[in-house]
Amino acid sequence: MRIRVFFLLFGLILALGSANAQNFPIAPYKEVGAGVDTKTNPVKAKQQFSSIEDFANGIFLRTDVDKVNLCENELVQVKWVLYYPNIPKLNAEYQITNYQIPNLPDFVKEWNIIAKDGDTSVVRGVIENGQPYRARTLLCFYMYPSKSGNVTVDGGALTMQLYGSDGKEYASPLVLRSKPVSIYVKPLSSIPADFTGGIGEYTLQTELLNADSVHLGETATYRVKVKGSGNFKFVGAPKISFPDSVECYPVKPVNDIRYTCNECTGERVFDFLLIAHKVGDFIIPSTTLSYFDSRTRRFKTLKTVACKVSVLPALPKKEVAPVEVQEQPLKKDSFNKWLYVCAALFALISLLFIFSLIHKRRRIESRTDFELKAYDALTEAKNTLEGAAFYNKTVNVIITYIGDKLNYPVPTQSKTVLAEILKENGASEAAVSMVLSLIKECEKVCYSPEFETKQETVYEIAVFTINQLQKDFDNTISCNSIS
Repeated sequence: MRIRVFFLLFGLILALGSANAQNFPIAPYKEVGAGVDTKTNPVKAKQQFSSIEDFANGIFLRTDVDKVNLCENELVQVKWVLYYPNIPKLNAEYQITNYQIPNLPDFVKEWNIIAKDGDTSVVRGVIENGQPYRARTLLCFYMYPSKSGNVTVDGGALTMQLYGSDGKEYASPLVLRSKPVSIYVKPLSSIPADFTGGIGEYTLQTELLNADSVHLGETATYRVKVKGSGNFKFVGAPKISFPDSVECYPVKPVNDIRYTCNECTGERVFDFLLIAHKVGDFIIPSTTLSYFDSRTRRFKTLKTVACKVSVLPALPKKEVAPVEVQEQPLKKDSFNKWLYVCAALFALISLLFIFSLIHKRRRIESRTDFELKAYDALTEAKNTLEGAAFYNKTVNVIITYIGDKLNYPVPTQSKTVLAEILKENGASEAAVSMVLSLIKECEKVCYSPEFETKQETVYEIAVFTINQLQKDFDNTISCNSIS
């Protein structure tokens, strides 16, 4: 349960980092009619939206899924999308706060990504009820249904503040909620014998990495690649009948999967290590693999050609000429000398090993002290401070922790310099986004009294941010130590 809560909290923090890093402009990326998706309503749109009032009245939030009828273990994409009127000449902005992401069902969650600015798949033109809209993907999950039956993806909510062209707030914040989405999952039937679990769209490739011949006793690698899009996690290795004179050792499969807001693509590689014990030729039979096509909703079978392998005689072993060594009597003084040298070296190595252990333990303890010190400071601030004093203290604790951890003076006047320092010292993009977002939220509350953010929420985000920075910094230190 804790892992799931942290998983959702992490997605929430990333979403805040992406959405709150800057105010989103209401004006679209393209003019009306450019890149508009008319699949939902082919009626030609008429431009009727013109003011910020139209924008406020027309905006809505929706939880979208790419399919509502699917099979067990089939990949399903869930998007949290903000739809707002397409008003090209409206010079205004909006700010999103207080995310309440959808309550996800009991699926096997494989991935979640946060939509980023500049990604063409994130913002697109659509027609809703005959009117031009822009659809912005805020959050995207890829999941596999673990069991059959009816499943519901609950709705989510967010708070949005609109700003006019003069930068002033427009009316009261808007609270947007998405409706639940129902999904029906059913088990597969009439499954072929060579079906290994793949659901999607795939191609099959095979190759012998050691050309077409191998010497007796040597290892050859027969590689099988399953490429395309779908539920790669559940694609199993095909069954291949190798000759009795060949030993086969399957290797753990390797995945190369790429997730975007549009699709999940990549490949799954299966390597078979072969050792031939008989000189001559043998045939690796054609490989077949059945999968369930997610578009045609039917099983399809992939087949490759057979592969001929020539086994050559074993390579002759190189004989090494013996070297004659003339034995000389070892003097007693020389023996004692070498004994002393070995003892001294052993003592020196032992001391160095003990010193490294002590140094490593002190370094770990010091790193732990920094985190505990920061956690204690945040807890004290939450219990004793209120208002601007609490938010200023939170920013100060984060900056102090970074400076102590890196043993480096950290500037607060430039967020760009702060981001560069964090990245140079191994902080991930997610952690950098968390730090900058947290600082901006605290500054906004201090300088804009009407902007409300719960102290408890800021405290939890600050603790989670320090925890993420700790992992990134410690991993960097460990890697540097190893190298």
